[in-house]
Amino acid sequence: MIKVIASDMDGTLLANDGKIKEKTLTSMYKAMKAGIRFILVTGRGPNGVAQALNYEEFQCDRVLWGGAAVSNFNNEIILQKVLSFDICQKVFEILRQYPVCVRFSSYPQDYFVGDEEEIQNGLIEHTRLFFVKESKERIRNTEVYKTLTNQTERLDDIRELKKKEVPIYKILVNSNQKEVLDKVERTLTEEIDRIYISSSFSDNLEITAYNARKGPVLLEYIESLGYKKEEVLVFGDSRNDFSMLSMDFGATVAMGNAEPEIKKISKYVTKTNEECGVAYVIEKIIKRKDSII
Repeated sequence: MIKVIASDMDGTLLANDGKIKEKTLTSMYKAMKAGIRFILVTGRGPNGVAQALNYEEFQCDRVLWGGAAVSNFNNEIILQKVLSFDICQKVFEILRQYPVCVRFSSYPQDYFVGDEEEIQNGLIEHTRLFFVKESKERIRNTEVYKTLTNQTERLDDIRELKKKEVPIYKILVNSNQKEVLDKVERTLTEEIDRIYISSSFSDNLEITAYNARKGPVLLEYIESLGYKKEEVLVFGDSRNDFSMLSMDFGATVAMGNAEPEIKKISKYVTKTNEECGVAYVIEKIIKRKDSII
C-alpha cells in the first residue's frame, strides 16, 4: 500500500511553463487528505520551490538541492549534506577555464564570483533555466530575474565564500553549449573525488556532495519517519531523478516526457507533465485500482 508520494518538480509536477496545473495541485491535496504523505524531491532550493508553490497554501516535506538537504513542514532544514569549501574552490578553479555561468547555492542567498557584468550575464542565463526564453533586455524586466537578483550576492573572490561560513548545497553550472558541459563534466569527474554530477535540464550541470543524491537521501528520510521503501511511490523525468527511480521503491514512475534512460529504469510510465501525468496516477491510487497505471 502506498503511504508516501515523492515527486520531482521540473518536468514532473510542473508544466513546461514552470507552473503547476490546477488539476495536478488538486490531486496532491486529495492524496494528502487521503492520508498519503507528500514529499517534494527537487533540484531547487527553498527560493526556487517558492516560485512555483506557495508555502502557505501547500506545506509538505522537501528534499532540496537534489538531495543536499531535507526540510520539514515548518520549512526547517533538518538534514544536510554540504560541499566543503576546498571542493568548492577546486571546482571553481576548473570551471573558470570554460565559458560557463557558475552559481553557488546556499540559503537564503546564493553567490556568484566575478565582476558586475559577469554576474548580470550569469543571472540572465540562470533565469533562462526557469522557462524564460526571451532576449537579455526583456529578461532583465521579468519578475524571475528581479527575484534572482535579490537572492544573489556577488563576491570578488572565491575565498570570500569561506569567510561567509555558509553551507553550500550545490554548484549550478549552465551553458547553451552542450559540448562545453560534456567537457566540464569529464574534467571534474577525472580531477575531483567525492562529488556527484547530475542535471535537471539539457543546458545545466548540478554538482553536489557525493552523498547528496535524491534516492539515498529520500530513503534515509522516509525510514527515519517509520516508513518502508515499498510504501513509497516516486515520480521523475530527468537525469537527476535516476538515483531514486533506479531504487527498489514500491512504485517508480517516469513521466511520458522523461528521458529514454529514465523510462527504461522505471517500473511504470505515466502521461506527460503537460497532460498532468502525476494527477493521473494519484487518481488511480485514491480509487484503489489494482494497477496504478
